[in-house]
Amino acid sequence: MDPIIAFEGLGSRHRRGPDRVSAGSSTGHLIVVGSLLDWNNEKGKLFEIVIQFAAILAVCWQYRQRLWVVAATLPRDSKIAAVHVDLVLAFLPAAVLGVLLIGKIKQYLFAPISGRRRVHCRRLLDSVDRKPQAHAACPHGG
Repeated sequence: MDPIIAFEGLGSRHRRGPDRVSAGSSTGHLIVVGSLLDWNNEKGKLFEIVIQFAAILAVCWQYRQRLWVVAATLPRDSKIAAVHVDLVLAFLPAAVLGVLLIGKIKQYLFAPISGRRRVHCRRLLDSVDRKPQAHAACPHGG
């Protein structure tokens, strides 16, 4: 393991808590862990799929009542149906771009990054996190 990654992880754990070791989504964590374990084969891909599927199932289970209500009222309520049509239409451009640019997406998004680049990204994200943000409801900016 790269000592820079280990050092960055320890520093991030100290600042943010034990559940926030590195920036990124669960997919990003799977890529990094798979790379560290040298799971860049079919078994590794299967592992990633199973983990992601389990996460999707957990979310569906958590929201099962809401999902059932929406599914049951969708054919009868024109407002709910219109929102769902709008969601599908909003999703289509991203889906088409994803299909067309899959090679570039894999090249830049799903490749592990170097330790130094990771530290720079972490510092950038931390600097954004620390900036105070003014809220509309709070006129003094706090």
